[in-house]
Amino acid sequence: MEFLLARRGVCHPHGHAARAYDIPEEAKVEVLKRVWPFEECPGMDNEQFDLHESKYFRFREAQVIRYKGRNLMVSPYYAHSGGMAVDFLTREALDDTDSPCVMTTRE
Repeated sequence: MEFLLARRGVCHPHGHAARAYDIPEEAKVEVLKRVWPFEECPGMDNEQFDLHESKYFRFREAQVIRYKGRNLMVSPYYAHSGGMAVDFLTREALDDTDSPCVMTTRE
């Protein structure tokens, strides 16, 4: 899936070069839902916790990068700490110490 949006360079903290899509606000919902790799896509205002950065962000702040021919969802802190969708947790998952956090991938 190649989006018809302008892209800018972004670098992973370990030096891996990628291209980040500049996603217009009016296209953000559609784009993030298409790239989200798990069954249930969070709401745009849901808080996500980036395990690498140890910070929260709103899902709408997530970014999409093009890396090695694939589109990947990353946190807004990707260039600093490398957090990707698999590294996101919801506030509820962090607060729920009685059950493991499990996300099911789409087929």
